[in-house]
Amino acid sequence: MRRRIRIAKIAFACFLMHAVIAHAVPLSFQFTATGQSVSYGYPTGSNPLEVPAPFSEFIWPFEAPVPVFGTFTIESDTRGRPTFTNVNGVLFEIGSSYTNPVTQLNLNIRDQQFAFSSTLPPGSCCTLESDVNIRDLPLQNSIPTTGPDSMNFTVLLGTGIFDGPYSHLEVRFSMRRFEQDLSVISSRDMVENLVYATSWTSFFTIYDPVLRSSYQLHAPVTSLAQVEVPEPGTLGLFAIAFALPLLAARTRKRVA
Repeated sequence: MRRRIRIAKIAFACFLMHAVIAHAVPLSFQFTATGQSVSYGYPTGSNPLEVPAPFSEFIWPFEAPVPVFGTFTIESDTRGRPTFTNVNGVLFEIGSSYTNPVTQLNLNIRDQQFAFSSTLPPGSCCTLESDVNIRDLPLQNSIPTTGPDSMNFTVLLGTGIFDGPYSHLEVRFSMRRFEQDLSVISSRDMVENLVYATSWTSFFTIYDPVLRSSYQLHAPVTSLAQVEVPEPGTLGLFAIAFALPLLAARTRKRVA
């Protein structure tokens, strides 16, 4: 009996170690930004999009900067797909695209709070809730028609965010970084290169799909840093691992 218990303990411990090591830990980040201007986009002959307060009060230039801050979590092992462009008949790999890598987003814009929780597994296709796109040209300015290198992080909060006559409006939040040479194509650039740089800008966008009109708040990012927060699943595995010796000790007493 004791030998069976010992073998079971060893097997279960190995299982726990494998589970903890093999399971990717989501990475969380916190950021701050300062709203400085807004822009409208609407078809010729139409009027600017009507948006709810306080966004209807934000015009350029602002009398006071609009504080923007929040946190988001990205699944670190989401598999990306390479993207290419054709230059004179030759395909160049210029980036990577990741679908639905964001699992959580909490956003605050001058006391207006927004929350996002994913319903789709990271890497899933067909339906898009979030994405990260990386564009890294093979040589600086070698493909002028594609513009500079960039990273684009977008979360689609969807509709029903506002009440009443504004409930049909779509809301999204994005952060973009543009530079002449990022050199960021690799399997983990999606998370390893999410570091603060003055070239990051955040955008809060409200869009009317019927009128095809949009409103966008521009807010340069002032800080971006990773937050060390273990995910609940990993904490649960460690709790089981710590409880295992106690359970085995009680079992030995009963056998004795």
